[in-house]
Amino acid sequence: MAGAFEDATIADYEPLIEAMTNHPKDRHVLAAAVRCEAQAIVTSNVKDFGPHTVKPHGLDVLTPDEFLVKQLRFGANAVLEKLEAQAIARGVALDELFERLQRWAPAAVQLLWRA
Repeated sequence: MAGAFEDATIADYEPLIEAMTNHPKDRHVLAAAVRCEAQAIVTSNVKDFGPHTVKPHGLDVLTPDEFLVKQLRFGANAVLEKLEAQAIARGVALDELFERLQRWAPAAVQLLWRA
């Protein structure tokens, strides 16, 4: 995560874990999101973050596809630049990165192919 998203590390969230009411194995995720005042949690595991557990903290839960589609609608160029940088860092062509992403974000990839 840190290699792909340089500002992804959150510190000092541990005291909040006990107060979280979502699935026990993912309470650290919600605690970190609350600590950094995130707007959303991006996960394929939405079932462990029910609305009643995130809404009190002002958080949304988005799948990777939903997140990327939103980002593309607000700034496709910025998303493309980030994906190009990730492809270069991984030593793959952008098309190959899109193909890998297809599994988790099919609607976003459709938009990316058109961009």
